[in-house]
Amino acid sequence: MNIAIFGVGGHSKVVTEIAELAGYNGIYYFDDSYNRKTNIEKVLHGDFSDLLTKINSFDAIHIAIGNNSDRERKLKEIEKIGITAISLIHPSAIISETVTIGNGCVVMAGVIVNSCSNIGDGVIINTRACIDHDCNIGNYTHISPGVSISGGVKIGMNSWVGTGSALINNIHIGDNVIVGAGSVVVKNLPSNAKAYGNPCRVVMQNK
Repeated sequence: MNIAIFGVGGHSKVVTEIAELAGYNGIYYFDDSYNRKTNIEKVLHGDFSDLLTKINSFDAIHIAIGNNSDRERKLKEIEKIGITAISLIHPSAIISETVTIGNGCVVMAGVIVNSCSNIGDGVIINTRACIDHDCNIGNYTHISPGVSISGGVKIGMNSWVGTGSALINNIHIGDNVIVGAGSVVVKNLPSNAKAYGNPCRVVMQNK
């Protein structure tokens, strides 16, 4: 099987290893740096427009971009032409059979997702993150390494939960929220906010 991966940054390196473990032995890289001078070690087969031209020649497509907004844009672009990006799940991840995972996600090594949780499209669940029962993670959100999310938590779209943060049960976090690394979230956070600390407090909110 072959796979086209868009993106060649650090996030892409981890995605590549998961793709190899999933049995993809032909991996073709595309990136918008194709026509620029870079220090990229991987062999590139074109930029995003080239990927769209060649997209039907691959068994699978994955958008390996860590930035939420950029990942969303690229996923929506391929959806416009009827292509669905696959989700990649590391074999060491423990995921309940009652969990739903959307398209274009990546679930990395050591992740745990417990019963009846829902993971939207284009979500990154990074290394050793733990998501307990009945959680809902919105589209294009990034759950960073070592995050611990208790039961019943709802996180909106395009949010970012920083490394090592902890969220108590039944917390609601809005869309486009950035939670700083190591935060302890004990109250709901509104949309378009930046927040951090123990306890986590909103330090900036855009209208």
